[in-house]
Amino acid sequence: MKKMLIIALPILALSFFGPWILYSDTKVSSQPFACEANFSQTSYWQHNKNIPVKINANLLISFLDKENGVLVASGTVERNDNIYVLTRRVNFHTSPNQLNGMKTVTFTNEWAHTVDNTPDDIWQNYFMPEKIGTGFYANTRLLNDNTMYIKAFSSPYLICVIQR
Repeated sequence: MKKMLIIALPILALSFFGPWILYSDTKVSSQPFACEANFSQTSYWQHNKNIPVKINANLLISFLDKENGVLVASGTVERNDNIYVLTRRVNFHTSPNQLNGMKTVTFTNEWAHTVDNTPDDIWQNYFMPEKIGTGFYANTRLLNDNTMYIKAFSSPYLICVIQR
């Protein structure tokens, strides 16, 4: 189960930051678009098998232009038989990086909706790859006209559906 948690955490992190990265050789990077993914996971809180954590979240990433966008996460999180509502928004900025065509992603602002009661420790441990203001690296590749493959150093991959 520890291996499943180790694999699942990077996948979740990737689901947040991967779609934000545009690569310059595609038509997608020149116009606004949105990308949608679903994240479902069951793992254990801080490796304690007595405290299961179940996540079912939809992620909508909207690119406003080539460098800026918004991530909206909504769904439910369950820990220790408590069910929490998740509805958060994170603004981000991307910038070019010399590392294998990857881009640097930086979260700039974060807001929780008034109905969101997900504890901050769950949000930070399962959803945020870095703190606000700290950059990280990611890259994407179009598989076809509406599907994007997302890859980062610490995450295997994510498939995201593009909505225009």
